[in-house]
Amino acid sequence: MRLFIADQFVHGIGGAQYDQVSDRVIATFLGITPPHFAVATATAYFPTATDLPRVCLPCVHREGRRLHHDALGDRKAQFLKQIESLPRRAQQRQQLFLDMHRELAEAVRKSPDIEQWRHRLADAQTQAVHERGVFDRELFYALQPRSRLLNLIGRVDERFATAPSS
Repeated sequence: MRLFIADQFVHGIGGAQYDQVSDRVIATFLGITPPHFAVATATAYFPTATDLPRVCLPCVHREGRRLHHDALGDRKAQFLKQIESLPRRAQQRQQLFLDMHRELAEAVRKSPDIEQWRHRLADAQTQAVHERGVFDRELFYALQPRSRLLNLIGRVDERFATAPSS
């Protein structure tokens, strides 16, 4: 295809290694300089995904981590200050550390904010499962509407027309 039909071959990210190997095969066995190829990425989600908000599970997890660590409020800072003031490996330091974590676990268990967050997390996980197909990056391109593919081809052509030649 690259040798006889295309003057510029554009491959997705996964094809870059394939074309590097092809270049070596063409140069070694055919003794010619292989034509140029480009590597590009264009995620084209399922057409119904256009303008849909996507759940951000890492964002929800970060929120939970923040809520968890803030569950004791200023009390945690007091614990840490006391712990830092004691010598390493001191029995009292270890006991304060254990007390802090015990109080933190109890505060987390009783926190209405964390309970609400757990519901948001469960909802977000459910939403992520439902979004999996809609936001699949491996969707076969032929399932895209013709107009969308033509638009994509036009944008690629435009970029190559304005790209500096090497």
